[in-house]
Amino acid sequence: MQVAGGTSHNPPRAGLFKNLLQKENDKSNQSKDHTLPNGYTFLAIAGGYCVSWAKAQDPITAIKQVYKAEGGQVKRLVKVIYGKDDELHCTDMGAFQWERGNPPTPIGLFTVTSRVIKPSEEGDFKHDLTTHLEWMEQVHNGIEWEEKRHQDRLQREAARKEKSEAQKERELARVLGKLLPAT
Repeated sequence: MQVAGGTSHNPPRAGLFKNLLQKENDKSNQSKDHTLPNGYTFLAIAGGYCVSWAKAQDPITAIKQVYKAEGGQVKRLVKVIYGKDDELHCTDMGAFQWERGNPPTPIGLFTVTSRVIKPSEEGDFKHDLTTHLEWMEQVHNGIEWEEKRHQDRLQREAARKEKSEAQKERELARVLGKLLPAT
């Protein structure tokens, strides 16, 4: 099974291995074998000095690919999102974006090592990081908020268009009233 993947360099990285890895990821990104028959995919993102991401037909393959792209040596946090392939993207800063009106589904925040993939828990890392459950709630609430904001904007635009059409009709009636004699 092939996956799509890539890296986003915040500051430039040196080294032949990293350049070869990026070229390999860029080549695999051109394939659509990571897309399910319904047009959806799993996007895994690992952030650090350099953001790596991978898309696959299942979350485990996406996680393994992004962990491998990160060097596969140390414990990493990997977030996974399920969404429409053509509308789901990773940003340079390690966030995900989607086309409004078709929200993605958060799958989870995972602690990944060379031997283990598990939901992130308190104490997995020295830093006070978000756990799997906290991340799921935050992302779900964020997606809901963005979608509501998008729907509100669409409703305002529709109301503005309707008001504009009504004004045009009134102006047309006023002009026609002046041109046509009253009966």
